[in-house]
Amino acid sequence: MDKLRDSHIEEFFSRFLANKNGKVLIAIDEDKKEIIGYIAFSIKQRPRFYKIKRVGYIHGLMVHKDYRRKGIGKQLMDNALKFFIKHDVKYLYLETSVDNINAINFYKELGLEPLRIEFIGKCK
Repeated sequence: MDKLRDSHIEEFFSRFLANKNGKVLIAIDEDKKEIIGYIAFSIKQRPRFYKIKRVGYIHGLMVHKDYRRKGIGKQLMDNALKFFIKHDVKYLYLETSVDNINAINFYKELGLEPLRIEFIGKCK
């Protein structure tokens, strides 16, 4: 991954501010006045040849390592699910790294199922 800059973060979150089909929710430690997590999500229309036409897409979910296993990630996901249900979306989709075992287990605990494995390689 390239070096992350403030402009990258601003660009990522700005996409959701003007999108009525998407949102970003932020978890804050009220005592420290610090952001400790976020979830970014939107509704995507898929091409007509797909059986499932509308999908809730989780673009990012992150909780600071010091705040994990305290229910924050679940609360963020629950709020995204409420948004999807309110907008008559029946399925959601997200991606995570194959070696992110904690995230994989978290998503499985929420009832999500692995869908596929993707590969990447260098062109020689």
